[in-house]
Amino acid sequence: MNQKRSLWESFNAAIRGIIEVLQTQRNMKFHFMAAIAILIVSLFLDLTKIELIVMAFAIILVLISEIINTVIEFTVDLLSPEFNNMARIAKDMSAGAVLLASINAVVVGYLLFFTRFIPKFPLMVFKVRQASPHHTFITGVLVIFLVLIAKVRNYKEGKSSFLRGGMPSGHSAVAFACWAVIVFMSRDLLISTLAFLLSFLISLSRIREKVHNVKEVIIGALLGFLVTIFVFQVFS
Repeated sequence: MNQKRSLWESFNAAIRGIIEVLQTQRNMKFHFMAAIAILIVSLFLDLTKIELIVMAFAIILVLISEIINTVIEFTVDLLSPEFNNMARIAKDMSAGAVLLASINAVVVGYLLFFTRFIPKFPLMVFKVRQASPHHTFITGVLVIFLVLIAKVRNYKEGKSSFLRGGMPSGHSAVAFACWAVIVFMSRDLLISTLAFLLSFLISLSRIREKVHNVKEVIIGALLGFLVTIFVFQVFS
């Protein structure tokens, strides 16, 4: 009976630890959201059992590395609250481990997903590509209007700036709207991937500068992307 209780308490503590990392660490939130996105994309691909194992291992390796990195940072801060060069080296090494795990995940993602999309990508966007160029302008204006309407509805008295912060992130909305336009107009997977990375970095900068939180950035990105799809699908 005591053993069962001990096992349950250990399991509960482990879950609490994962939740604590998700609540307090922005990098872990990003890794977790990326993992969810990858799993969703994998549903549309005919992956073999070995490929699924490799994908799962790459995802778990990144998450475990980020948790260990967080533990090392907390431990170093606890043992050495003042600046210490050895403490900095320990933190840099643990961050390097996360970087290596992330690079491994990118390579695995390229081999599993990118190479599969290359022959299919032109066909996926061919129909949308036939749309008139003025749809790009309409999409941009529509996204901006929707962002402004949302900011008006969520504006709080006393804020120093109407355009800075708030729900949703206008930068993310416009960035991902531009990414969607590039996807539909270029028919090139490499160009589309580079455009996505730029849009992602723009959105990430809003979080790192503490202008927006993760929720505001994600909703802004979805708004820009979905509005663009809607315009191109309806008017093409």
